[in-house]
Amino acid sequence: MTISLSPEIARFVEQKVREGNYTSADALIEDAVRQMQTFDEPEFAPGELERLIAVGQAEADAGLLIDGPKSLEERRRRRAARPGSVT
Repeated sequence: MTISLSPEIARFVEQKVREGNYTSADALIEDAVRQMQTFDEPEFAPGELERLIAVGQAEADAGLLIDGPKSLEERRRRRAARPGSVT
């Protein structure tokens, strides 16, 4: 397969290869296509997202959620309490 790239994209690819991020232009293009495939795949099975939203809503309605700052503070407190922890 032969592909044509715009000069701007070709320079970008060449730069990434020169920097050692990829062994070749082919390797970069393959990685880019693999990443595109990942984005094209649905993250959730049909109905799974709706089910998870319903679970979250039920937990919120039951008062089982805590806000973000409280959650972060709790994680910091637990981490600090671990043996050998550096604070």
